[in-house]
Amino acid sequence: MSRPLRIAEPTRTLHIYRHLLRESSYLPVFARAFFDSRIKERFRHNGNDWKNVDTYKKKARHGLRYLRAVNNGDLPRMRRVILLAFGRTGRRRRDLMDDLLHGDAPKDSDALEAYTHEIENLIAGGRERDFLDSWDKEKLRTFAKSQASANLRDSPKADIALKQIMIEKHLPKENIWGMPPAKKLLRSKERKAWKVLADKVLPPLPTSEWETLRDLALGRVKDPAIQAPRRRPVAKNLYSRWKPPNPWNWHLYATQPVVAADRQASRRFKLLSGRVDDNTPTGDPHAIGSRRITPRTWQHLLFQIWTLTAKMEKNPSGKGWDITWGGKTFKPPMARADSELF
Repeated sequence: MSRPLRIAEPTRTLHIYRHLLRESSYLPVFARAFFDSRIKERFRHNGNDWKNVDTYKKKARHGLRYLRAVNNGDLPRMRRVILLAFGRTGRRRRDLMDDLLHGDAPKDSDALEAYTHEIENLIAGGRERDFLDSWDKEKLRTFAKSQASANLRDSPKADIALKQIMIEKHLPKENIWGMPPAKKLLRSKERKAWKVLADKVLPPLPTSEWETLRDLALGRVKDPAIQAPRRRPVAKNLYSRWKPPNPWNWHLYATQPVVAADRQASRRFKLLSGRVDDNTPTGDPHAIGSRRITPRTWQHLLFQIWTLTAKMEKNPSGKGWDITWGGKTFKPPMARADSELF
């Protein structure tokens, strides 16, 4: 992977913004667009909130260190970046969950009339409309059942138990006095159970995006442009051989031990800090946890992410859904006739 440039730590908000966009440009092409739009959106959304500018700058510097470590070969952080890009966690997951939870609009007058009649019965029953009324519970239940049977490995979310899917069967039938519980209490428990179930769901990807990820994971795409680009070198003066000396912060070494002063440039912390160790006689040492990500490593990493994704399509008959999860299906070979007894 590319090594970080010797650039001064940004202090102004505009400098941090440019540094983030620069680091985002070195991400793989399948994650670059998401992080570019995310960085621009967050800076524009909080551009006029001057009261919390210090908090936002602190978070932005943390994100800058994170992306810098990713571009320097930190494989676990790179995996999390890809999880964010494909909606397995974070903001993209919430957007995909919104598409999963809210069903399609009524397609004809009969469906619209049935929906209106349902709302009228709800109001006549004396109960206020809540968020669960707008959820497509059967669609969520079908997908959650498929995810529970997929036996996902290394999932960023907790496993789904089968008893969590049949929520209505596990609601209490009576209270501690042996009486039927209040309707408001049952509704509250039902809302909580559905929220717990939705929090464990890994929502489906759009079909085109899922197929693109499948081709990348199976090595069907050989285009080198999908890999992370190499870092551009620093501009140099072609007519001058003089190099300005690196400023030495003698005050830092005079006020604290050398171990503390060189901590950020150590092999353990340099992935996040981006510091370069100029004091080692043998040269700048290799950072702990940094590795060169080869095309085979990319394919293996994307295959792990692909097994955590699914596509969900409506049946041609109009009833139910077809759900396909990533991953190869294992087909055991046929046994030989002479080895069937062993």
